[in-house]
Amino acid sequence: CWSSSRGDRLNIPSGDGEPLPPDEALALAQQMGKVVMGQRLKLPARKILASFFSPPVLLTKGELVLRQRQISNGVLVVLEGELTEQVDLVESRVVNRKTPGMAIGEMGLLQGSTESSACTLVRQYNTFVASDTALITVLTFERLASFNHLHPKLGSTILRRVIRKFLID
Repeated sequence: CWSSSRGDRLNIPSGDGEPLPPDEALALAQQMGKVVMGQRLKLPARKILASFFSPPVLLTKGELVLRQRQISNGVLVVLEGELTEQVDLVESRVVNRKTPGMAIGEMGLLQGSTESSACTLVRQYNTFVASDTALITVLTFERLASFNHLHPKLGSTILRRVIRKFLID
């Protein structure tokens, strides 16, 4: 599951819990901005989607969020701040940046995989680290399944955008 360099899990609920209460979902939807997981969504749609995400989690500068090939339990979305993808060599080198609205782990949606993916080289693994203080939220695969069952039209719109991103990128 998503974990931090503090040695703890990132307080991400399992898929068994209830959706966020309406006031928390609205606040999270407003924090998400207009683009979530590559999809431009109006506030009512963001509020529906946000109700299935975890409460926001605050990360500190330099905090390790995910190491490549680590098991994850969903899609992480950056709300504030920035996460950098770094290559673990003698000196870490930044190869990608995730800013508000961008996601990590969406390829797992397409593959049905809980393992984080990125290009693997022998003894070289990528990590995602908070560049500064960052605020994130997670949509677990279990909650995503519930979301798609209850809101199939919106779910298919988001899934099409994720697929298009990987076909174009």
